[in-house]
Amino acid sequence: MLLEADVPASAPPAPAPGAGGLRISPRAAEPSPPLEDPPLPPPLPPPLVAAPTRGISVPGGKLFCKFHPKSPARYQCHKCNRAFCELCVTSRSAGGEVKKMCRTCGVECMPLAVEFRPEAVKGFYARLPGVVIYPFKGSGILVLIAGTVIIAGLQFISAGLFSILTKIIAYGYLFSYMQNIIHATAAEEVEMPELPGLDDVFAGFLRLAGTVLTAFGLAIGLMAARFCEVDVPVSFIVIAVIFGCIYFPMAFLAVAIKDNPLAANPLIVVPSILKVPVAYLVTAILFGGIFGISQAGNLIAIGMKLVTFTTTSGSMLLMAIGFRLVWSFISVYLLTINMRILGLLYLTRKRDLGW
Repeated sequence: MLLEADVPASAPPAPAPGAGGLRISPRAAEPSPPLEDPPLPPPLPPPLVAAPTRGISVPGGKLFCKFHPKSPARYQCHKCNRAFCELCVTSRSAGGEVKKMCRTCGVECMPLAVEFRPEAVKGFYARLPGVVIYPFKGSGILVLIAGTVIIAGLQFISAGLFSILTKIIAYGYLFSYMQNIIHATAAEEVEMPELPGLDDVFAGFLRLAGTVLTAFGLAIGLMAARFCEVDVPVSFIVIAVIFGCIYFPMAFLAVAIKDNPLAANPLIVVPSILKVPVAYLVTAILFGGIFGISQAGNLIAIGMKLVTFTTTSGSMLLMAIGFRLVWSFISVYLLTINMRILGLLYLTRKRDLGW
């Protein structure tokens, strides 16, 4: 009797016939190459700065100010759909927050997130040499000629029956002309702006008169007291005049930028002078020097005017008239340079001034 354990193991299968009857053993499986890590995705671009919650994202160079076509817009009125730069909106405090209001509609403007490319910004002193040729850039020569004709014409007709009214119009238009240049400079425009209209001459006269009275009111009062035989030392009058000459440029700049004669008060002007003392000192010296040259020429022009009424020489008459015409053009040119300097002071120091 055979047990299961005694059964011999089955023989291995006979080798398949092949070359030489050799037995081919199965080949061991080769190990698979290790898997490589997947390539990393390309880095993401840096996140863009988000626009204000209430703002509208506008690419740079796509939207410009309504009144300064070369200045990128920073605010837009949702009522009239006009876009404005910083100078063309009104700041108003409400609930501890400063809001920018449309001057025409009186509603709050929406801020625009404008993308700017970084550029090298020139400082105040680096820009000063350019003020000499600024009045001749673009169509500036035509603006100077037209401004000379308008201002000289208004001053000429102010000697008639309606002298007071025409003088108000002349000085009001003169202020509008000067304010226009300051606004164009503050908006970083490199060419002369167009001539202003005659629709704001009375308000311009009030702004100019308020600025002059604030700066030179003390000197005018002292001179009036001395004229009324009050014992006022001349030295006091001289000091008051010097103070007015130092005070006036910053007061005029504040009134022109804020478009309000109340901006000439000492609470705004004196701290502003102290914030930019060196740059303002240079500005005041240049302002006074150019103004002095202009006044010296005006005295000569007055003398030439007298010559036109007394001379019997034709050549002398033509020379006197020619000098007056040329000097009127030079006066407007010097005035333009002065306003350009004030505008550059605000443009390069507006963060310090905090207006």
